[in-house]
Amino acid sequence: MLPQVYSQIYVYQEVLGLTVVLIREESTNLQYKGLKLAKVLFDYLPENSSSSLLSSVDHYALAKSLCTTAVYCPAEFIRKMSVCVLKTFIFKFDDKGRYLFVRNLLPNLQHSGIIGYLITLYKDMILDALQSPGDRLYWFKEKRLYDIVHQMCKLKDGVETDIVESADHIISALNLLRFIILKDIENVTGIWDCMDTIKKGYLEPLREGINMSRAHYEL
Repeated sequence: MLPQVYSQIYVYQEVLGLTVVLIREESTNLQYKGLKLAKVLFDYLPENSSSSLLSSVDHYALAKSLCTTAVYCPAEFIRKMSVCVLKTFIFKFDDKGRYLFVRNLLPNLQHSGIIGYLITLYKDMILDALQSPGDRLYWFKEKRLYDIVHQMCKLKDGVETDIVESADHIISALNLLRFIILKDIENVTGIWDCMDTIKKGYLEPLREGINMSRAHYEL
């Protein structure tokens, strides 16, 4: 048996924390090096890597750091690179791992743009599962789907939410609902079972909020 140090997964796990340190630096040059290192490390991971790897806190630390950099870094090329690296990172894992990333990241995000992007990634995950042979919807249906969708279809301040400020989040959430409803006519995901709750808890308050915002900007 080869020593563990020769294992690609071992090297990946040992170096992953360093990417977090670099990306969290204020220097654009160091952030760039951290992003490049992350991209190289992802090559060490096989496609559909097991979600068991996510027991290491470095994974969520890296995902959160990428979200922060994608929003707040003053350098545009770093922001764009962070967005691409985040998607590559999340989609390296199996369906359970992808689901866990979304579930754990979502409550910690505040910026409408990055929330909207995460919703778009979640939509892509469902599409990937729907188009694949066999039943890959286990992590994207019924209670797991309800819990995620209810978090995504939420107005930050109820009917008083600033619709313009939250536009990216709202548009992505509506696109997600439209996508699932059109794709899942047979209710395989169970989305139709929670539509009354979504209508009362999200769509109706959203309509009221839009009317209030329209009246405000017409003053």
